[in-house]
Amino acid sequence: MRGVWVLVGLAACGRLGFDATDDGGRRDATADAYTGCPVIAAGAGREHTCAIDQQGTVWCFGSNDRGQVLPGGPRVVVTPTRVTLPMPAVQVGGGRAYSCARLADGNVSCWGQGGSGQHGSGTSVDGGPYAVALGAERAVELAVGAHTSCIVRASDHAVMCWGDGQDFALGQPTEADSNVPLVIAGTAGTKRVTFGHRSACLVDASDQPRCWGRNHLGQLGIVDGVDRDVPTAIPGIALASSVAAGGNGGCSIGVDQNVRCWGNNGVGQLGEGHLDYGSTSNVIAESATTIATSSRGSCAVLAGGTMTCWGDTVPFGGALAPSPQITALTGVTDVVAGYYHHCALYGGGLGCWGVNTFGQLGRGERSVLETPFTVPLAAVTSVSIRELNACAIADDKLYCWGNNDYGQVGDGTLQDHSTPTLVTTPLASILGVAVGTEHACAWGGGR
Repeated sequence: MRGVWVLVGLAACGRLGFDATDDGGRRDATADAYTGCPVIAAGAGREHTCAIDQQGTVWCFGSNDRGQVLPGGPRVVVTPTRVTLPMPAVQVGGGRAYSCARLADGNVSCWGQGGSGQHGSGTSVDGGPYAVALGAERAVELAVGAHTSCIVRASDHAVMCWGDGQDFALGQPTEADSNVPLVIAGTAGTKRVTFGHRSACLVDASDQPRCWGRNHLGQLGIVDGVDRDVPTAIPGIALASSVAAGGNGGCSIGVDQNVRCWGNNGVGQLGEGHLDYGSTSNVIAESATTIATSSRGSCAVLAGGTMTCWGDTVPFGGALAPSPQITALTGVTDVVAGYYHHCALYGGGLGCWGVNTFGQLGRGERSVLETPFTVPLAAVTSVSIRELNACAIADDKLYCWGNNDYGQVGDGTLQDHSTPTLVTTPLASILGVAVGTEHACAWGGGR
């Protein structure tokens, strides 16, 4: 049903065509003109973020050391950049250094780091995007963890996972990696699935949340520290409509819309007003509709479109109990969590806050932000940065900013610029740009 809605959005935004490419081969990610369509979904990796606009286009930004934002691109991408996929996407997620998207036809594509089989394509190399080897199966839900991903398949709603198998993250009786999806036995009828660092959870056909994988900090809601290779019921939680797994624990939304959390509480992740280990029976928040959990804290969207967060969800402090202190947003429909940053969808826009070391907030610079920043999705086709400077191509124009001691901004002055500045060149078109330590070069049209 969600895929149909996206196709309606495509027509409304005036675009129905995507670039045709070979599913099994490497695709260079490019960018085209952003039409201003609303953002409908987002996903956050450890140090990068991806968003889907109403056209179904995927835009990513942040750390790109393994190609998780832009395969073949620079190590850091500070502005939203389009990832070329064979058709519109309806869901996207990020891991440690890779990303995956569920497409409108139920296929899944992944790109970035692949050494542990994160692409699920039968190969274990960096790059992509690559098509996950689903065969005749199709995905109705996608969950992307730090090194492992899972889907709920359409045929019987069983869970299939691929990638790193350490700590039984694949839900198999072995810790071996797998570069193709494997079915977890006994999971038919699954309603929801979520993945954290090396632990995952699902909501089964009876609305019972179950978790598996790493458990050294009680990430599975069981305090014995023993890893589990099969989905195991969480003590103290009977029924749930949703569940979210983070790096050191998890949270659930019960059928009563109450939030309960479990796992490590070193920075207040349990939201109980203290730093001691707590109980899953305690209600953290009420009237919740969706939740996102990171290694450091959680945020929940409440009925009416407001949001509350707890734990270390801001760079310079947090809240030991649910607080709206950094999330004065209205009309919120969803929230996603990275490692030290969060993003929320509201009013058709995407607001991000937190650590920004690798540009994961998409604000065009790398400074930290404690309050939500609306990401300016635009037609950026290329970006090049060095220690003190950056240049970008947008709408076939060249913009540069930063230190200008030697004229490297290119505006005819020696004045530093903290915002993108238009650079006039004799080139008929701008195809590329490269920033050096104290100079910059651009090219196009054979010049």
